[in-house]
Amino acid sequence: CNRLASWVRLQDRVTGRILLVASVHFDHEGVVAQRESAKLLLRWIAERRRSDTVICLGDFNSTPETEQIKAMRSVLRDAREITRLPPYGPRDTFNDFKFGAAPTPLIDYIFVDNNVRVLKYATLTDSNGVRYPSDHFPVVARVEIDAKRSVGLAK
Repeated sequence: CNRLASWVRLQDRVTGRILLVASVHFDHEGVVAQRESAKLLLRWIAERRRSDTVICLGDFNSTPETEQIKAMRSVLRDAREITRLPPYGPRDTFNDFKFGAAPTPLIDYIFVDNNVRVLKYATLTDSNGVRYPSDHFPVVARVEIDAKRSVGLAK
């Protein structure tokens, strides 16, 4: 399946620092496509300026033990693993629109570089009546890029 990545480059008006945020959606079936997507994404990140802060989030359609998630974790940190407060909500993120059933597996992530502190992380399970708005639960984080500013993120 054709998949995509969207990215934005933001510059802080006060400090001049650059924040790069990439949002991805990896293929849901092709293991080779998932591995190659991670390689392409990590190559893109490596080509950025070393002083830029990087956040990468999205639906990776990949569980933690896969080669592509291990590759992501070799370069960036998993926000759920480094949050200052304990993570809120379930670990797993795919609900398949099955209301009330336990989600499985973990396939949605927020990855951050060393310039980012994760203050809070959550997997949200809100619903509208007995319906979920998506077949994935959203993952969100409150992050701090420097001591004066914090940012909310959501996949």
